[in-house]
Amino acid sequence: MRLAQATHSAMQYAVKHWHYSKSMPSNAVGYSVFNDDGEWCGCILFALGANPCINTDLNINKKEVIELVRVALNGKHGKTSMAVAIALRLIKKHIPYLKAIVSYADENQGHLGTIYQATNWIYTGEYARENGIHINGKTTHRRTVNSRYNTSSLEWIRENIDSSAHIIKGKPKHKYYYLYDKSLMGILKDRQKPYPKKAAAEETESGDQPETGGLSPTLPLQL
Repeated sequence: MRLAQATHSAMQYAVKHWHYSKSMPSNAVGYSVFNDDGEWCGCILFALGANPCINTDLNINKKEVIELVRVALNGKHGKTSMAVAIALRLIKKHIPYLKAIVSYADENQGHLGTIYQATNWIYTGEYARENGIHINGKTTHRRTVNSRYNTSSLEWIRENIDSSAHIIKGKPKHKYYYLYDKSLMGILKDRQKPYPKKAAAEETESGDQPETGGLSPTLPLQL
């Protein structure tokens, strides 16, 4: 397995074809994953994340923590945990001042965080049970609502868009931290919880069913 810095077009293709969200995060950077045969198998993406308070739990600067936002692979790469472990080493080399990575496993998609457990992330429990906001007959993810209207306030949406808008509850998201700065362990110690058990069915978290993708050139990583 080999990883290389991914182009924007490679990340877009991978997310569109092999990630359940089908949406490309803004300001994303990431790595293309190649298997032993040299075949391109998708991308792993990092970004600043949608949570403006991503740094507050750790009491660090916003520049010192980012989010692992997409693991968009076609299933031909081998072990997902190995690809993620390599990506974690590479992102630290490119952004040396990083102290932590945050990621979420969405149980609505059948994910409990197996790949994070396999790479020794710290689990701090359920983050949210919101599946989205129901607007004009359609359930839309809160991040999409915020991007579209510059707010996700239910009160504002009811006053300006749809008076019957309401929150749709779903299964929880599970929050994980990967720490480069081990001194931060003390901050998370009281919140650390045992890993949630995965379902009977094997959890791959590598995206949708395999679909062949082509080799993509790479460009320097910029954040």
